[in-house]
Amino acid sequence: MSVRTDLYLSLMKGFNKDQQGLVEKLEQLYTSDSGDMLYLTVHSLKSNAGYLGAYDLSEACGEFEAVLGKGKTDLKLLNKVTRLLKPLLFGLKLIYAETPVADKEVFSSLRLKQDLTQLLPLLQTSDFAVEEPLSVLQDMCISSDYASVINDITQYVDDIEYEKATVAATQLLKELETGAYDE
Repeated sequence: MSVRTDLYLSLMKGFNKDQQGLVEKLEQLYTSDSGDMLYLTVHSLKSNAGYLGAYDLSEACGEFEAVLGKGKTDLKLLNKVTRLLKPLLFGLKLIYAETPVADKEVFSSLRLKQDLTQLLPLLQTSDFAVEEPLSVLQDMCISSDYASVINDITQYVDDIEYEKATVAATQLLKELETGAYDE
């Protein structure tokens, strides 16, 4: 079995990005008596925690999910889940803290062409390793005329639509090379 470090890091980063408000969401769902939504959220967290190797959290979610599945609630189990979730989210937030604006890449169309050329093989092979360099590229292009198309490519990758991302990146690269980019 080969170790897919890039996939694992991508899962961690995605979990951090998507779940930062989860403790509050769980508590809100519990207090608003939204049993079905709470069940689905806990079920999803159980799976995600297991993928990340947070087995204590995954196990606690499994316990809570079983209770919720019977149409019941348990404040102690909610507290157990949130107690295990909080340090994980805090640690990930520290690891994946946003880079201050002053440290972000300055836009360069030459760099954009070079990076797109390097990213194309990753997109063509549906390689999760494309996410990190694409994120850097997205930061570099944030205030440029290319922000919209780079955001589209990023969204395609997030949606696991690598074919669409490849087509969009190839089209942008062609337009950059001919000077025919028109947003």
